[in-house]
Amino acid sequence: FYEPTFLPKTTSGVPMTRPNFFIIGNPKCGTTSLASWLQRNREIFLSADKEPHFFATDMADRAYQRRSEYNALFAEADAPIIGEASVWYAYSQEAIPNILKECPCAKFVLCLRNPTDMAWALHNQMIQVGNETVTDFHDAWALISERRAGREVPSFCLDPRKLDYEHACRQGEILSRLYSHVDRRQVHLVFLEDMASDPAGVVSGIEDFLGVVPSEIADFPVENGAFERRSSTLNRAVKLLGRIKGRLIKRRLNTGLLTRLDLANRTKSRRQPMPAETRRLLTETFRNDVEMLEQLTERDLSHWKALSDD
Repeated sequence: FYEPTFLPKTTSGVPMTRPNFFIIGNPKCGTTSLASWLQRNREIFLSADKEPHFFATDMADRAYQRRSEYNALFAEADAPIIGEASVWYAYSQEAIPNILKECPCAKFVLCLRNPTDMAWALHNQMIQVGNETVTDFHDAWALISERRAGREVPSFCLDPRKLDYEHACRQGEILSRLYSHVDRRQVHLVFLEDMASDPAGVVSGIEDFLGVVPSEIADFPVENGAFERRSSTLNRAVKLLGRIKGRLIKRRLNTGLLTRLDLANRTKSRRQPMPAETRRLLTETFRNDVEMLEQLTERDLSHWKALSDD
């Protein structure tokens, strides 16, 4: 596991390396912050582009679909642990088997969160990235069955499974499926609440899992918090240009223009508090799945099943 795996040499004669470590999800569970903390360890290389989703071949909107472009993400890797973070890998039906075909000894970190809070946050995220047009959570929740059938899907959403706020947040099912493919010794679990209360301990646990020398990180900034779009029109334009670029331009142009436009169109916001009726609905919906997760993790998650967020 500690030796980088080499791909065929490029035309310049330089071998390309491929990842042996993956942060595989879940969305809105702290993966962006975690990746930024880990990449400060000199023995861990994480791709600069987060969420390439190359191995999620069943997802239509993966950012990297060409092998050459994906390989290029790791061209400068010079560490024993080479990784990337793609939050939908655990939810994908094909990503983990695809990864294991190339790297059977790969190690995985899966981030977990109270599914009630995760569903509420994911809906907001889908609005802000332009996949969701139904701004009322209850209305969007009521459309889940229709969207599973391919109906009522916004035109800019290429993968309606991301709008299935129930299935996407069933972390017990996701973890169970992961364990059906991967030896548990290759999996390390991280709870968002632990990241908030003891980030140093979380990072130390992952470093021990990966077998690297501990880093001396003193600060743990939170990344990818709640935000709003200043202009929905600009957001749609950026998504359209990105889609055209990905389909028509054979070689990815790393000018960063679209990324800069997207970041300029964001402004920090405070997520609206969840209504009590919504919390009751989601808590009851996810109760059985949380109990499955308790069994799989041997962790008491009774506070996730409480009908109050106190």
